[in-house]
Amino acid sequence: MSNFEYIKNEWPELYGSLSLGEQYVYSDPASSFVKFRLYAERVVEIIYNKSGLPLPSNHNLNTLLNDFSFKRIVPTPVLNIFHSIRKLGNLGAHENQGDSELAIRF
Repeated sequence: MSNFEYIKNEWPELYGSLSLGEQYVYSDPASSFVKFRLYAERVVEIIYNKSGLPLPSNHNLNTLLNDFSFKRIVPTPVLNIFHSIRKLGNLGAHENQGDSELAIRF
């Protein structure tokens, strides 16, 4: 059973990324990082939507996180976590690097 069952019904897309990331922690930590990054991207898009902020047409996670309007509504510690997940996702996707212990912490 996943640690993320509690969001399965309300947020199935988020659950999918999280549960796969959780499954890959030991067998493929690089893929785990990528799945957690997909989760973070979707959460950021949800925050934009719920806050009424327009999503730029050609956006990526970094530009969304660094947008002035977004930074005004999201606490700095939360932004820092999103940036950490973004960077780990980049390691997993572009350099095929992963670390099981680090993936567990996220």
